[in-house]
Amino acid sequence: MIAFLAFLAVGAAALSAGGGPWARASRVLAAALAALMVADPTIETSLDRSTPAETLVLLDRSGSMAIRDEPSGRRRSESADSAVAKLLSEPGQRSFRVLEFDQPTGTDLARVLAIHGRSAPTTEAVILVSDGASTRGDPPERIAAQLAGAHGLAIHCIRVGSSSGPPDRRIISARLPETARSNEAIPVEIELGEAGVAAVPAELSIHEGQRELARLDVAAHTRHLRMSVPALPEGPHVLEVRVSVAPGEVITENNILHRGIIVDPEPISVRVLAGRPSPDLAALLRCLARDPGLTVTAITQTGPRRFIQEAPGTNPPQPVPPLALPAPPDWGDSEAIFLVDVDNVAVGEGAIDQLRQGLSAGRWGVAMFGQEKLPWATSLGPPLNIVARGSQSRPTTALFEPNRHPILTDLNLDHLEQLPPLSAPPITTAIDGAQILASANTGPLLATIERGSDRLLSAVLPGAWRWLVENDRGLGPDRPVEQLWGAATRWLAGRLGSDKLIVSTKHPVITPLDSVQVEAQLDLVSGPPRLLSAKISDHEGATVDRLSLEHVGAGRWYGARGALPPGIYKIAVNSGAYGDESQLIVQSIQPELVDPRAHPSTLARIAGASGGVVVPPDSLAALQNILPQGRRSRTELLHLRPGRSTWTLVLTLLLLGVDWTLRRRQGLP
Repeated sequence: MIAFLAFLAVGAAALSAGGGPWARASRVLAAALAALMVADPTIETSLDRSTPAETLVLLDRSGSMAIRDEPSGRRRSESADSAVAKLLSEPGQRSFRVLEFDQPTGTDLARVLAIHGRSAPTTEAVILVSDGASTRGDPPERIAAQLAGAHGLAIHCIRVGSSSGPPDRRIISARLPETARSNEAIPVEIELGEAGVAAVPAELSIHEGQRELARLDVAAHTRHLRMSVPALPEGPHVLEVRVSVAPGEVITENNILHRGIIVDPEPISVRVLAGRPSPDLAALLRCLARDPGLTVTAITQTGPRRFIQEAPGTNPPQPVPPLALPAPPDWGDSEAIFLVDVDNVAVGEGAIDQLRQGLSAGRWGVAMFGQEKLPWATSLGPPLNIVARGSQSRPTTALFEPNRHPILTDLNLDHLEQLPPLSAPPITTAIDGAQILASANTGPLLATIERGSDRLLSAVLPGAWRWLVENDRGLGPDRPVEQLWGAATRWLAGRLGSDKLIVSTKHPVITPLDSVQVEAQLDLVSGPPRLLSAKISDHEGATVDRLSLEHVGAGRWYGARGALPPGIYKIAVNSGAYGDESQLIVQSIQPELVDPRAHPSTLARIAGASGGVVVPPDSLAALQNILPQGRRSRTELLHLRPGRSTWTLVLTLLLLGVDWTLRRRQGLP
């Protein structure tokens, strides 16, 4: 209505103005077209069309189509191309629409049929040209049956490739743990597959870069076997598993498989000798047992000449024969030794000498609690002389100085400042040369001393169990008290306090579908830097990306980014004078090459479920006889909107131009 009224108003103005009949006619038509554009009406009409019957051709371009196993020696893709070209060249009233598909993450024929099976309303039949390799997804015959039932589509198949495949020996899988210890051999379970290979032995080897780590001669037709890789140094490693090429083998991509593993440091061997059971001892053992980087053995005296030995968290305590300090007489491979209230344990002079010699040689560090009653402890140079001069029972505030010692570096001290009431906190003093890590209003609580290779720690322990229980509440896995004792143990073992940077990828071998995850362990006495980033370079050294790393606590940094294309990459992290790099392999996904045989049975199930047929490339006549042909008449409903047409706008401007020209000729404004 508004457009009509506007048209009347403009038309009246046009008729009243001068310029002659042609000018007035131009103005009226321009006004009508302007009203049409404003109203923007929709006009419905129908159109009858006649089109040839359409057949959709789905052409497989996946990795397995490049295999040469045709009798003529041609690739499967070449046979497929010839078959499609022959179909298109046949005369007749047929229309073919060809779509190629290639899924780099593995062929999913069910998804291909679901997406393209009804991609156009004119499609009356589908021809699938493939070797039948479908390595993931739902059974394709299920989708074929749905298309046949809902739309009447018959899916015909042109099968290429040989069901026996070319001669091929391949690595199906290589399984190894995600992590290992630096003092442990790495087990590898390997599954081999073969087809059409002569009964000849094979050679299996495992490499890291150019270095061969293990080799094994494999008897003919062996499928499952186990190998062992010698212990590797700490850090990420990429292992390459290789099997020798069989006679006549043409596919060698599946003879090599990459696997990644993270090698953790060798666990620290910790010995604890306690003179009596106590809540504080239990709290200490609980902290140490929760640390995966420690292996703990504890011997506790439970009565006169009665002892028990336990490995906290792994097995129940076992009684052991009467003994003297140390137990056993040889401290073995211990790296950290805790002596807790051992004033009532018999001490032999040889044991003291052995303990002192191990300290001087840097074989272990010693932590002592309650040593004020041990005359022999003074000869070890304890950092604290604990002398009980009274007792108190009130909340105590500990004062930590995190920048003075590596034990406290990166620890969250907020939860450690408030100590529970100490049942009997002794008043303590520290000897010269000791570093006080924590102190309270009663004196030092934790201190260390380092003289040459000697590493000694002394602490006030009463009340530690309350401290642990209080910090367990709602703090999750990173409990500050446990981190404190874990860092102290590593310092005693000589594995903390030296500047180092270790960078690794969470998964050294990934696919183009996986994100890149970078981890860095940075232990700096001076504290963590403000910013840390990782540079990702390709095999030619060109920078691909720079990834910012976020400090997540305890010297650990983490960053992630999206997927990378297949290739070999280097991840480098630098912090001042310290740097480290790691290798990342993004391997291409070609699951069809794991089993290079063609799968005509899959194509037979697809055709059978939809009422189609399966033919080889050289027998297309049987297929051509049943394909739809002729022309199909159909009516299309059209919705026209002339107000939005470009021609409407052009004609309006043209009429206005004619009006302006005529008016100018008559001298009108």
